[in-house]
Amino acid sequence: MVLTRSEKEELVKQLYEEGKTYREIAKEVHISFGPIGNIIRTVTCDSSKDSNNKPTMSKETEALKLFHEGKTLVEAAIELDISSDETEDLYLGYLRLVHLHHLILIYKELKYQLPSFVKLFRILRRAGIAVEEATNLFNDAKQISFLRNTFLDLTNANTKLQEQNNNILSELSSLQNEVEINRGYLQWYMEELKRVNFDIEERKSELQYLDGLTNDNMRGAVR
Repeated sequence: MVLTRSEKEELVKQLYEEGKTYREIAKEVHISFGPIGNIIRTVTCDSSKDSNNKPTMSKETEALKLFHEGKTLVEAAIELDISSDETEDLYLGYLRLVHLHHLILIYKELKYQLPSFVKLFRILRRAGIAVEEATNLFNDAKQISFLRNTFLDLTNANTKLQEQNNNILSELSSLQNEVEINRGYLQWYMEELKRVNFDIEERKSELQYLDGLTNDNMRGAVR
């Protein structure tokens, strides 16, 4: 249902008296902060005038004055007794009025990430990295995950190769030990073979001596 202007004003007054913030009122009634402030001013200032017959300033006006004086958001919120959301909305309105709307756009886009963004900017500035270089740096950074995975794969492959190399070296050492043992056996067999051959030669000599004696005896008997 479309509300008339007077109905919107009454609804704004009602919501304000219920303690709603400017942002909540704007969202529900679908009007900007300026008209909301004007309507609320009629509620707070209709019959309130100071000794100099000057109308009491609305909280929006007081907030703008405080911000213009350099007060922080916390100081303004405390002095005006308003919520953090309402203080933030009023401060964004102040920035828009002093032609810093681009800061509003940046703030709305970054908001809670703004401290991290400022920290990153300071790091890049200290490092002397230009905007174009930073762009290339961020593009290259997208490859970090791929390079990290590749590095891990190569590291794992190298570990497996090292394990295989260690196993081969262990097997080679075992084979070398077996070769040394068999070489010892071979040396013993060769020495034993020499001894056996020596014994054979001695037996041959004894056999030849006995054959000679036998032949001499046979010739003596024939005579």
